Amino acid sequence: MEPYFNKMTPDGYAEIESEIEKLKFDRPSKIEALAAARALGDLSKNAEYSSAKRDLRRLEGRLRFLNKQLQYAQIVTPSDSDVV
Repeated sequence: MEPYFNKMTPDGYAEIESEIEKLKFDRPSKIEALAAARALGDLSKNAEYSSAKRDLRRLEGRLRFLNKQLQYAQIVTPSDSDVV
């Protein structure tokens, strides 16, 4: 069975790439926030730790999703014809 490829324009591909770069740039600050919250002590009652962990998990999940989108992307060039 052949894998399904997402068709996207070059602009859409570049947009996803730029979002990935932004997330990679934000990642170290999220990790630092998690480390700082962890240092506060008791993790079971530490709202800052839970929040920082959730934020980092969302960022990592979004990165995985976007990388999969690019992995299975097929760049197509839009045409100016009236046929869909």
